[in-house]
Amino acid sequence: MGRIPAAEEIKKVAVVGAGTMGSGIALTFARAGYEVSLQARRQESLDRALAIINGACRSLREAGVLSDDEAKVTRHRIRTTTDLAEAVDGCQFVSENVPERLELKHEVFRELDRLLPEAILTTDTSGLSITEIASATTDPSRVVGLHWVNPPHLIPLVEVIPGERTSPEAVETVYALSQRIGKAPVRLKKEVKGFLANRLQFALLREAFHLYEQGVASAEDLDAVLTKGMGFRWAVVGPFELIDLGGLDSFYNVSKYLMAELNRSPDPPRALGDPVSNGRLGIKTGAGFSEYPPGKAEGAIARRDTLLIELLKVLQGGS
Repeated sequence: MGRIPAAEEIKKVAVVGAGTMGSGIALTFARAGYEVSLQARRQESLDRALAIINGACRSLREAGVLSDDEAKVTRHRIRTTTDLAEAVDGCQFVSENVPERLELKHEVFRELDRLLPEAILTTDTSGLSITEIASATTDPSRVVGLHWVNPPHLIPLVEVIPGERTSPEAVETVYALSQRIGKAPVRLKKEVKGFLANRLQFALLREAFHLYEQGVASAEDLDAVLTKGMGFRWAVVGPFELIDLGGLDSFYNVSKYLMAELNRSPDPPRALGDPVSNGRLGIKTGAGFSEYPPGKAEGAIARRDTLLIELLKVLQGGS
């Protein structure tokens, strides 16, 4: 087993994969003062990533979160390259964010294992097995799952997930580093499919799609139940604290008649599969559950990010 660096020893990080997640992760580390190498196989991907980063910095400046000087310094901490060896040279920590294909992640981790024998290697997978990804390396003890939530530069949560052979020291370093860059890490005691966030999210989505398919409510009203109600409350009170505040007996009595009514289908929802089959993939194709003519998608993302920035300021004690 190679040496596991402590969080305070990490000065330079490599972000492999420059899509939406990689761009936001690079920005997060750069804002926290780290030297960042952002790598992608194609220059076009890096150009798009820099546009995303510049746009995010602009939004943070406009919201008063970053000054002009801070934004300039942050941007200068990020270097880009299409060469993986150049990207990881001198790094003590890697954040891998390539697409969710196990064979691709194996290819990347085999190369990372060869190039960096002692760095911490993390994977930002939404649900692939950390153990399976780490099997491509000669030292799985230093491979850790670090699952970010989109947009990663704004959402505080990260999930720290061990594989079967991940060392406790590697988990501790990733957890501590996450705190150092201003994130709110949660630590899984063992690996499960989907981790925590996606298991909870998809449990809710299954019921939302069921209600939609049964004609109980529109997609817009189901969204409103979350944004104006449950999600609004969950931003400050989690489910266990919520039950403590409301009374365990009340929730128990509701659960006795409601649990049996909830959808328990093991299959993907038809309301999701049908539009996918018809090429309606959301903003990337101009249509999903809603239509996205030119300008609407950009407006939706800008609105989301503006509200998230304001919420983050409130939750962090700002004005």
